[in-house]
Amino acid sequence: MGDVVCASGALKKLTEELNCNVFVETGQPTLFEDQPHVIKAFRGLYDYYDIDVENFYQTFDKIYVADYYNENHLKSKTNIVEAYCESVGVEKRSLPYIFVNYEKYNNFNFINEDYIFVALTDSIKPTTAPDMGLSKHLSHNYSHELIHNLKINFPKHKIIDIHDLSPDVRDKKELLYMAMKAKTFVAVDGGMIHFASNEPTFTKGVCLYRNQNAVDSYGHKEQVNLISDNPLIGPYVEIQKIINELKKILEVEL
Repeated sequence: MGDVVCASGALKKLTEELNCNVFVETGQPTLFEDQPHVIKAFRGLYDYYDIDVENFYQTFDKIYVADYYNENHLKSKTNIVEAYCESVGVEKRSLPYIFVNYEKYNNFNFINEDYIFVALTDSIKPTTAPDMGLSKHLSHNYSHELIHNLKINFPKHKIIDIHDLSPDVRDKKELLYMAMKAKTFVAVDGGMIHFASNEPTFTKGVCLYRNQNAVDSYGHKEQVNLISDNPLIGPYVEIQKIINELKKILEVEL
């Protein structure tokens, strides 16, 4: 899902430069349903049995296949958003760009309290293979201790664990709305960092990474990016460092 969010920046530049309307085939169609210039976003043509799939693609003047795996990305010279731009040949941008329908956003019923969200594992994905995402994994004890410290240091803010909410989220755009409403956040590399980094609705927070190459490849320089104190086992950062950075963002006395 985070990858699709990052592709939104390339889509924005592509439709601007082409000045035309497009169909978008994606694993997360609800993210693009309100996007300007998008005629229709859909999960995959093979899900539609009444469409002549073989001839459908022949009707387009041009088909762009967005893929962030390229030499510059693999060498950490471009972040994932910039790599998507390279793949479709448009001017680079470093942040995602998802259009927000503010009527829908204003009707989104979520807590009215000031809150900080945490996304401490890459658990928004419906399934994760045992050997995938380990660079994003944090132990239960560390996550529990971090949340405990957040509650102590920020008593005026509710702490929302996205992991507890994600099974009930059907429209992934609600995750963007959650990021927009938050005062700040703490997260490992994943969809919530990219939602928070959405250019027109940017929310600043603390992002945890294993090493600098991970920051360069998947992070956003506009965020506060902290690197693990022990990069061999994952994005473990001293909790007090995280607290200090959040206080700076919230302008709370250290």
